[in-house]
Amino acid sequence: GEWGKTFGKITYFHNDIDNMISTRTVGGRHGYNEYYNIDGTTKTHGVELTLGRKLSRDLDVKVTSNWTSASNKVASAESSAHGVDGIADNITTLQLAYDDHCAYGYNATLWEQWVHDYYESDSSQTYSYNTLNFVINKKYGDAVRLFAGVDNIFNKKIDAIYLDGRIWRTGIEFKF
Repeated sequence: GEWGKTFGKITYFHNDIDNMISTRTVGGRHGYNEYYNIDGTTKTHGVELTLGRKLSRDLDVKVTSNWTSASNKVASAESSAHGVDGIADNITTLQLAYDDHCAYGYNATLWEQWVHDYYESDSSQTYSYNTLNFVINKKYGDAVRLFAGVDNIFNKKIDAIYLDGRIWRTGIEFKF
């Protein structure tokens, strides 16, 4: 819905995933990672809420929060009473976005993301953390964009869940 300069959305989702793929560490804490299938059917359901406001023609602020419940039909080492490997109970994002609305212009987004109770099966623990992120795009019409960004600006690291610190990225996207 939209109410003047304010906008919002609420979404319910439900997924049934057979033999979901996840990762685990092999060979101890500093070993290597391998992919594996979580036996049975993994069910996820939840709600996503978005609320935002247009601050000007070019600037928006928005908060999005996802609450997810996950379970697995077959008891296995990869699932627990808490949830399913690699799925957080809640992810909330606060975002400031700029867009000049020009076909050959720029847009940029700065966002803080909070992850709450991310389940990791190797240790049967949950982790909560936040990251600050930024991306800028140069648009070349509707078909091409160049981008550069940095995820996890403050270089937060959590080895158990493969949060490896700051990530710089650049690229080009073509739409056909």
